[in-house]
Parts: sequence; C-alpha cells; structure tokens
Amino acid sequence: MRIWAKAKERVKSLEAQHGRTLRCMGIGMLYETAIGSPQGGVISPLLANIYLNYLDTIWEKKFTELGTLVRYADDLVILCKTKKQALESISVLKAVFSKLELQMNTSKSKLVNLWGDQEGFDFLGMHHRKIPKQIKGMERHILRSYPSKKAMKKMKQKVKESQSREIDCSGR
Repeated sequence: MRIWAKAKERVKSLEAQHGRTLRCMGIGMLYETAIGSPQGGVISPLLANIYLNYLDTIWEKKFTELGTLVRYADDLVILCKTKKQALESISVLKAVFSKLELQMNTSKSKLVNLWGDQEGFDFLGMHHRKIPKQIKGMERHILRSYPSKKAMKKMKQKVKESQSREIDCSGR
C-alpha cells in the first residue's frame, strides 16, 4: 500500500507542477491529458466496454429494427438492409454519443454499400466485402473476409523481424 500511496503523491505533485491531469501508461510513463483513458493502454478496452454498455442496452431496447450492432470495445459496425436505415442509424449513434459526451471519429467512419460490389470495410483487422459467385448457374453475392491491408503489412513486418533474428545453426 505504501508504494501506491507514494505513486499517488508523485502523480499529484507532477499534476500540480504541470497544471494538468496526468494518466499512467505502462510502468513509469506519464503523459498529459485533459480527459479520457490512455490510447493503447491495457485498461482502455475494458473502460470502453463499461462506458458503451449504455449504447448496447439502448440499441437492443429501441433500435434493433434499424440494423444489427456489432461492437468490440470502441470499434463498431452496424449492418443495415437499406440506406435509409443506415442513415437513421448514424443519427441515433450521434445522439447517443452526444449524451455520453463522445464524438464519432469521422475519419474512420463511413457508409458502405456492400451490394455494390465495389468496396468493403475493415473491422478488427479483417476486410469484409460481398463478391459475386456462380452457384448452380446463378450469380449470387457472398460475403468474404480476409486480412486487411494494414493487418497484412503488420504481419509481413513481424515475419521480417523474426527472420532477421534467426541464428545460423549450420556450424559455419
């Protein structure tokens, strides 16, 4: 308990010194913030789930006819059947976020028509899109999911790093 008390005293001292709220991210690392939880911090997904539970609850009670809400921490997708439902879903999201004092990240948010066969969307490291496929002589559209470009780039980098650490075991 003494360690936590000392850490708390140190943070309060730094806050007074800088005149700002400080949040911890990792051991011995502090950064300034006015509000929120640390980006990439281990507690961030848990806090997002607790905070956004309200969105899940209200969606299930009042808005399921608009579409299916799929959420993982602070990432979400709403699967709608019509453009009208999609646009109404965006309005509902903005209203709920406003009540929670959150803002939608418009640079990461977009409306996608999966039936157009032109684009898809990335969600949780996967790219999802509908593609045409011949089934018993008829063209059908099926949903395909594969690693996103960002996930593939990250995977390739990890492979390169692991290869550069390999040790020559041939005895030469």
